[in-house]
Parts: sequence; structure tokens; C-alpha cells
Amino acid sequence: MLLGLVLSSQTIVKTERLGVPVAKTGVLSFDEDILDVELGNEDYEIDLKGEHIILISAKKKDAQPTTLFVRYASGRGFYFSEIYPDAKAPLQRFIKHKIVEPSSKAQHAQGKKAENVDIFIGEASQEYMTFGEIHGGIKVILTNIIHQGEATYLRFSVGNNTTTNLKLSHFTFEYLTYLRKFLLFKSTKTKLVNPLLSPISIELKPGEVNYFVFAIPSYISNGGLKIFLGESAGKGEREFKIHVPTKILLKAKRK
Repeated sequence: MLLGLVLSSQTIVKTERLGVPVAKTGVLSFDEDILDVELGNEDYEIDLKGEHIILISAKKKDAQPTTLFVRYASGRGFYFSEIYPDAKAPLQRFIKHKIVEPSSKAQHAQGKKAENVDIFIGEASQEYMTFGEIHGGIKVILTNIIHQGEATYLRFSVGNNTTTNLKLSHFTFEYLTYLRKFLLFKSTKTKLVNPLLSPISIELKPGEVNYFVFAIPSYISNGGLKIFLGESAGKGEREFKIHVPTKILLKAKRK
């Protein structure tokens, strides 16, 4: 899934939280035609009214927080937020977000503030098909890496070619540094980093394929990056481990 990012000069990533009416219908109005809408779970109801309006409501008071992603303006604009049930939420909101043109990439090359910019819009696909795992009918592939400021953005393609729902909600990112002790032996030092931006969970129905973006602090290491995406914290359920070599991190585009 493409994610909306808010970057400050200190590379602080924020996600908007949006309260959604319960038992009433809220209206989200966009300034250009809506292309598509994605919801993280089925605790909410959405409907399109015309080309600019989304009708949305929570089905129940205890609906679980999830994500809402909207692409509009022929794919040049987007809106991303974490939504949750809120009986006091406004019934109408007007959403006006920055539209990113592929030709505007240079505007953000100096690390200045770029609000609500999807960092992968307009970028040529890197498609790192050799970095990922395919087993048990699940495909997890790292497709893009981009550095901006002191953050590294990782985009994954996840496909669920099974007959059961997939939910990956445990994520870890570790940089590896190899320390030489003797001629033929070396030890490894790890630095665990917390994501600056992460989906609450990766959820896919049978047959679904989608993109998901993470942002992590950049760090210099000679052993690369070790990534873990799993259903549980390493307890033997469906889990995927990906190692990205340092040379690939160094070759990735920097904005």
C-alpha cells in the first residue's frame, strides 16, 4: 500500500488520526476526482458519491482502528490516515492535500519540509525481486528503497495466494555490523531501530496483492539490514526474513 508521509526537517513522520462517526454517515470531500479507496479492515463502511465524495461510518462503537488510503487526481494526489470510531466526529470534512507531479521531485532534493508527499510517486521501479521470500503461498518482496534526510523508506509488495486471510503485525528492523576479532572469526553487532512510519498491520484477503511502506532511521553499517515481518514475534507462525546487503542500501536513490 502507498502511504502518505509528513516529513519535517528533523525527519519526523506523522500519520493523521481521523475520527469516524458511529451509526451516522460522515462525508469526506476531495478537491479532485477520486481514483480508488482502500480500507484496512471491514469494521467500517464506505461508499463513493459522485467523483469527489466518500461516505464513511464505523459499523460499531468498538471498531478497531485501521487505515484509510485514497488516491485521486489521476494518481497524483493521495490521502492517508489512521481512522477510529468517534461518536463526536464531525459529519463533514474537506480534504485538500498536496498533489505531487513527477517533475517536482527536485523541489524536495534539499531535505526541506515536504508535507503529505508519497515519496514513491513518480519514481522508476527498482523491483528488488531477489530480496524477499516466497513460500506457503505468500510472497513478500522488497521493491523500492529511497533515502531522504535521515530516514530510509522501504516499499514491499505482499501477495496472499492462499485460501486464508493474512495478517502480519510484528515488524523488526536491525542493522548489522561485522566486528573482526581474529583472522578467521568475526562477531556481529546489531542495532535495532524503531520504524518512523509503519502500517498497523499487513492484512490481505485470499488472492489479494498490495504495497506497504515503512520508514526507518538511516544508519551506517557494513552488514546491511535484517528485516522481519511476521504473524507473531518469532513463534513459528507465518514469518518472513529478508536481508538487504549494504551495497544495495548504498546504491538506493537519495532525495
